[in-house]
Amino acid sequence: MLPQAIANRLARQALAELPISLIARHLDFAHAPRVCKSFARRLGMLHDSKEARGIAASWLGPQGLLSDLASLDDDRRHVFRHIAPTDPALSLRTIEAADRKGQLGATATGGLRSFVAPILCKIAYDPVLFDRSAAVLARIAVLDLPSSNISYCWSIFVALFSMQLSGTMATPCQRATFLRGLFTSPDTAIRQLGVDGLEAWLSTVPYRSGQEFAFGAWSRGFGYFPRTGQEADEWFSIGIDLALGVASTGSESSGKLLAKAMRDLWPRGFAHTPIAAAARFMAARGFWPAGWVALRTALSAVRKQSEPEGAGDLELLVRELGPQSLMDRIQVHVFEALPRGFQDDDDDAPERYRALEERRKQTAEALGAETAGCLVILDSLLPALVASSARLVGAFANGLAKVAEAPALI
Repeated sequence: MLPQAIANRLARQALAELPISLIARHLDFAHAPRVCKSFARRLGMLHDSKEARGIAASWLGPQGLLSDLASLDDDRRHVFRHIAPTDPALSLRTIEAADRKGQLGATATGGLRSFVAPILCKIAYDPVLFDRSAAVLARIAVLDLPSSNISYCWSIFVALFSMQLSGTMATPCQRATFLRGLFTSPDTAIRQLGVDGLEAWLSTVPYRSGQEFAFGAWSRGFGYFPRTGQEADEWFSIGIDLALGVASTGSESSGKLLAKAMRDLWPRGFAHTPIAAAARFMAARGFWPAGWVALRTALSAVRKQSEPEGAGDLELLVRELGPQSLMDRIQVHVFEALPRGFQDDDDDAPERYRALEERRKQTAEALGAETAGCLVILDSLLPALVASSARLVGAFANGLAKVAEAPALI
């Protein structure tokens, strides 16, 4: 067996010297599918050969052997997969044509969407073809989503927006623009797909990809990756800006995603200025428990660092965003906006669980006593108090009853 470089060179010379008609006569899918698949595999390595591109064009063009994706059997799908690198743009047009015909729609059979998804992902490596490839991939991802599990196509699409192993050289700004388009879609599934892409964007967990990145003989890597700390900071800053844009529309899932990103990024030294701006913007709309808790958690992590970075600025931000009004404090301490076990004060020393729970009950009772003197707030809280299953509602009611003028009425 010859090394790939030598085999590719000999194949390129043979295509240049032999008549295409002679080659075509020896390609019989009906009787020699293995020969055809082997030939297609070699063609896929010859994207720089005009003869190879000509053969691919004849197969992928109108009335060509591979022009109708829905009718391809396993052997012809194998051929399509291998010649796709020969002319990525033409392969993309063939997939787009199938999409326009509805062949990739809800009635698609034989795993056609799962077949084209990894091909689209590899074509999306080229920034020029990224938007078109990602658009088709997004449409098939939402169709291939089971009721309770993330689909194969969905996961391939989301990976395009990861900071590492994305498989695309599309710039951060280009990908951000694409996501913004998803956020404005009237389709709920498309918007959720965008949110999941944004979650991958803001993730600080090392990403593992099961995709192959090789595409014929094209010279390519694993996709864009920030080369410096400044580039990484810019990447996450764009992500924070995206998350703020969606969260400001009232999206609860995006608000939680923004809070999680602030919690994870600040201790790592990323995007401090955009995080502070985003937190203040959200807080200006009203008390934001998720964001405040996230920043408190980040502050706890920063204090444990040997060289705390931005601790002073974060402390000021936490105090600024903290619950001020009685209603806000009730939301935090009674309706349990704080996670169980969260330290309510600035003391990060470990405490026993029972002692912490007792202190939280005392806080809830004190708030109940304070609320007893404000009937307007009490009237507005009653429906939520009756319907709530929060553990500390009972303690709040006890505090309310102890100081109320007419406990029986309460």
